[in-house]
Amino acid sequence: MDAKEIRDNLTDEQIIQIYQLLGGKEYKYDNNNNLLLTTICHGGDSLKLYYYTENKIFHCFTHCSESFDIFELIQKVFGYSFIQSVNYVANLFGIKNNKRNGFITSYLIDDWHVINKYDKIKIHSAQKSLKVYNANILNFYSDYYHQSWIDDGITVESMEKYKIKFDIANNRIIIPHFDIEGNLIGIRCRNLKSDELEAGRKYMPVYIQGNEYKHPLALNLYGFHHNKETIKRTKKIMLFEAEKSVLQADTMFPDNNFTCAVCGSSISNYQRDIILSSGVREVFIAFDKEFEDSESDEANKYAEKIKRIAAKFTPYTTTYVLWDDMNLLDFKDSPSDKGKETLLELMKNKYEIVTKVED
Repeated sequence: MDAKEIRDNLTDEQIIQIYQLLGGKEYKYDNNNNLLLTTICHGGDSLKLYYYTENKIFHCFTHCSESFDIFELIQKVFGYSFIQSVNYVANLFGIKNNKRNGFITSYLIDDWHVINKYDKIKIHSAQKSLKVYNANILNFYSDYYHQSWIDDGITVESMEKYKIKFDIANNRIIIPHFDIEGNLIGIRCRNLKSDELEAGRKYMPVYIQGNEYKHPLALNLYGFHHNKETIKRTKKIMLFEAEKSVLQADTMFPDNNFTCAVCGSSISNYQRDIILSSGVREVFIAFDKEFEDSESDEANKYAEKIKRIAAKFTPYTTTYVLWDDMNLLDFKDSPSDKGKETLLELMKNKYEIVTKVED
């Protein structure tokens, strides 16, 4: 079973057993057959922790004033991680967990809501020196928005927000990069000419009047400046490979976009430090699909690469991967390329990344 199935199949008797192991004693049923428990979620003793038997959710009506499931209750009382709490329940009742490629199924569905349930991680990232350019240089390009990106699910409003431009003379989309404070630190282009694409020059820095507007991609996160308040508020970040995915997510979730792009297929230590210093407690790795068959050796090798990347975060955050084993995406697709419903489905069926199953 995966975590959601374990939760949904727990009986009231099993919930009471876990509750008592967590230190709870008194309980009773209300007129609707819901359990009333003592508020062990925050060390209280009043019968104000409700367990709604129909949807398997607790709600604390005193100090916590929030809803959570059995795994989160175990996390609150024992201080366990998510995977530890799942394994605690699985081991207690002899249930086998469902793992794939070293990932464990996650049950959290509505990740685009604001959930402030974790403490901020106090990690200070060293500030690095990046060359800053005058943003007026962007006026060199046209405020034209290419139809190909509109067809790919990006609105003009999102392109305006991220100051996307167009180089008419060279037929390429212009993508400004801003540091975490909003300073222009580089300009990249997305080439549309077939000869440039055939030569492997899909994305590259631009030259304007002999000056190259290049910056070290590993020292910044595309979109962080635009989305940092949402990232801090939700304590979540989703990491794409390319800038276009951030723009697609902005179109899908303009008020709740907690995404950034690493502009590559790896994550640097400095990018990690930017993320952790923002107080993030949940990291979603949403890299491009690099396999045709999720059961293939190719997929297994790619899973190992993802786990190595995730190891930068797993000591500090709950870390997930959007892993397409449902054939929702084509080869090389980003999780955002097939639209909002597909992205939400991948979020719903995400896996928590683990490199070692904890007892």
